[in-house]
Amino acid sequence: MYADPYQHMGALGDEMHRAIRLVVDVAIHTKNMSRERYKIGAMKIRELRTRYEKELGAKFNLAEFHNQVLKDGSLPLSVFESKMDASAKTIAQM
Repeated sequence: MYADPYQHMGALGDEMHRAIRLVVDVAIHTKNMSRERYKIGAMKIRELRTRYEKELGAKFNLAEFHNQVLKDGSLPLSVFESKMDASAKTIAQM
């Protein structure tokens, strides 16, 4: 996706900046987030995507995966994972 390592490094820098902003914003408003919980939602989405890509193979539909991730807004991670598992057939649409 990137033409050279500098573009990839820039993308990683942007991702890190977004993650830091998320932690700071939440910490400012709730003062209840630890470092251990840093960027946990993004890691869960990445984990689920990898799992569905492996399970569904060529039937995996990235656009539909994104639709399902965004469809119901913010959810607790356990609820989100259950919802995504229930949506696996939809994610496999051709």
